Amino acid sequence: MPARVINITVHGIGDPPRELDPGEDRTWVTTDQFTQVLDAVVGRDDVRLTFDDGNASDVEIALPELVARGLTAEFFVLAGLLDEP
Repeated sequence: MPARVINITVHGIGDPPRELDPGEDRTWVTTDQFTQVLDAVVGRDDVRLTFDDGNASDVEIALPELVARGLTAEFFVLAGLLDEP
């Protein structure tokens, strides 16, 4: 276990499908930004990736990019938003 852990949290990737909540724009990234971060953390055991709120981009963009690099992440899905776009 590393002495310290860096946690990178993403709320969404790509073009937001809705108006973002205040402050959410700081954790909503472009696809290019996201893939650059993934490429930078491959092989690092001191970095954890998390996704908040269960946005569609988690499955549509993040999941394939994570799998392609052999990375894992934690997804925090809001139960109240299940079955919502």
